[in-house]
Amino acid sequence: MKTWKPALSVAVVAAVAVPAVAGTWRLAPTRWIEFNSNELQRISKLMDETKNCIHASDYAMCEIYRKRLSDGGVWYPAEEVTLEYLAHNFYVSAGAFVSVFAFVMIGLENWAALRKRSHNRSD
Repeated sequence: MKTWKPALSVAVVAAVAVPAVAGTWRLAPTRWIEFNSNELQRISKLMDETKNCIHASDYAMCEIYRKRLSDGGVWYPAEEVTLEYLAHNFYVSAGAFVSVFAFVMIGLENWAALRKRSHNRSD
């Protein structure tokens, strides 16, 4: 019996199913992160140094910091598809494929050997 054919089929199904079941395919949604006290102090100090953006060399950036300080936090955008995201999902799929392929190959080989042994005993 060629054990690699069913092992390959099951391993391909596992490689596709495991990222879906594990949830690694999902991207992180947009989220609100509040500043901790250290970040608030750092931004306040920056605002004091620039005299509330009056003498700031980069006025636009100063206004962004002022808005963030008044809001008390910042919105982080949703996660995007990056090379790191793709690599993580590839490794999850590849790990599932290799693990399931090896497990099924070993299991089928042992099962075939047991059937052959029990068939020889009955003769």
